[in-house]
Amino acid sequence: MYLFDTGREAFASLTADGDQWNVRQGGPVAIWDAVEEAVTAWRKAGEPDMTSVRLAVTPDAHCYWIGGRQIGDGRRSYWLGGKEAALRWRHPHPPLTT
Repeated sequence: MYLFDTGREAFASLTADGDQWNVRQGGPVAIWDAVEEAVTAWRKAGEPDMTSVRLAVTPDAHCYWIGGRQIGDGRRSYWLGGKEAALRWRHPHPPLTT
């Protein structure tokens, strides 16, 4: 299996070795480390299903998370609860226009 982050020129390669996996990764971001961190946090949170995922779209980013709550006033965003940073993602995007 191969994972690529073309924007940051990072990769992870997984190959089966019996009942284990060999991982090779490179670039400025350790992609596989981030995957393992997210899976570990998800398990610690009780393995919530897809109905637990929340999404917020702001003029400059879309954010999704499991646990806790994000609130904002249009200029700032605040995080309440849900201490696992591995279960929060923020993806900036070009400004939305109306």
